[in-house]
Amino acid sequence: MITCPKCGHSFPENPASREAFELFHALRDEYAVAQGMNKVEAKDTLCVMFGVSLEYGDDFTPPKWPGVFCGLWGRKFFRKSTLAYTPKEMGHLIDGAQESVHSKEEV
Repeated sequence: MITCPKCGHSFPENPASREAFELFHALRDEYAVAQGMNKVEAKDTLCVMFGVSLEYGDDFTPPKWPGVFCGLWGRKFFRKSTLAYTPKEMGHLIDGAQESVHSKEEV
């Protein structure tokens, strides 16, 4: 089991590697600096854009995976906790984060 340092909840062992998890957070930090955001805003943005999330609305049904609500662009989303990402999900998130960090365009 993995325990989230923020909320204290325990999750099943993450199939995504620790190295991938650490790489994403390093990219998140770079993105935050480049965009003038704090780390939470940067993580929410990258996870909604490239990770696993659902938009909150009248027909919202809570998913089975752990996550958090966030607000972006005047809308609300429920994004999956990166601790629960599969290797494929984490790979897609990292690819998108790398592209965003190395792009000169603002998102």
